Amino acid sequence: MLTHKGFVAHIDYDEDAGMLTGEVLNAPDVLVFSGRSAGELKEAFEKTINEYLRFCEIEGEPKVSQFVSNLALRINSEHYRRILGAARKQNKNVEQWALEVLEQAAIERAGKK
Repeated sequence: MLTHKGFVAHIDYDEDAGMLTGEVLNAPDVLVFSGRSAGELKEAFEKTINEYLRFCEIEGEPKVSQFVSNLALRINSEHYRRILGAARKQNKNVEQWALEVLEQAAIERAGKK
């Protein structure tokens, strides 16, 4: 992940092309960039964001979208069984329970480094 001026980008590596590619996750428009090295990729990302912000100023468009994400976890069956049991004890589905647990952990650890 890369961040710049409030924008967040996901990075992939294309082994066949030998290229790093990135996509900005929280812009209302599709913003992509690439580079052959980490330095090139970071430079391309920052250039993309800076040009996008200039475009937004000219056009009067929104800059950063509300960040929305999906989270997929791979867990073994024993962990899942425990999670499911904890969720059921609170009359919640796994998604509701996990969201609450993750939010609480984030709050508790926000001040800790």
